[in-house]
Amino acid sequence: MEIRQSVAAALIVYAGVVAALGGWFLASQPREGAQAGAGIDVSGLELSVYSSDGAASSATVLDGPAHRKGEVVVLDFWASWCGPCHVQSRLLGDMVAEYTARGVHFFAVNVGESEDLVETSLKEHPIAFPVLMDSDGSSSSRAQVAGLPTLIIVDRDGSIALRRVGLTSARFLRDTLDELLAEPVSAAPALALGG
Repeated sequence: MEIRQSVAAALIVYAGVVAALGGWFLASQPREGAQAGAGIDVSGLELSVYSSDGAASSATVLDGPAHRKGEVVVLDFWASWCGPCHVQSRLLGDMVAEYTARGVHFFAVNVGESEDLVETSLKEHPIAFPVLMDSDGSSSSRAQVAGLPTLIIVDRDGSIALRRVGLTSARFLRDTLDELLAEPVSAAPALALGG
């Protein structure tokens, strides 16, 4: 009888672990599409520009829907401790030259870390496009970044076209960017970023 109780208890624990891991796996899966950006406002994000020489400056990446009208903006939210973030930044770096020439702007947004930590990370894992700092995490919070890496792509009308948590394949990114670049810019001003 005691063995049956031990086996039953072990099965219950095993089922709980499997359920917890399954829930974590589903929660960590990439989310994409127009609905993913609904209610997210990335306009007017104030971020400091990382500079290896210590020169402080700040940038407003998207200052309202018309700020970069006609341009596609890729925001790659990352942190130094995030291995998949380094993989994604290399993947994006391979696309920078081709897509910048076509009107796409890439920004790596570091979440919650000091410039010293970012500098150390960039020595080991260089990023081929501008790095912006969200040291206090407020802009990332406003953009509803809940996991890293998070990729947000803003279309040429200033609306979030894609929000994806986790690694994104090069093929999917190219297909998405090509599709967004093929769409005409609407004549009417965008209603609001995020949906």
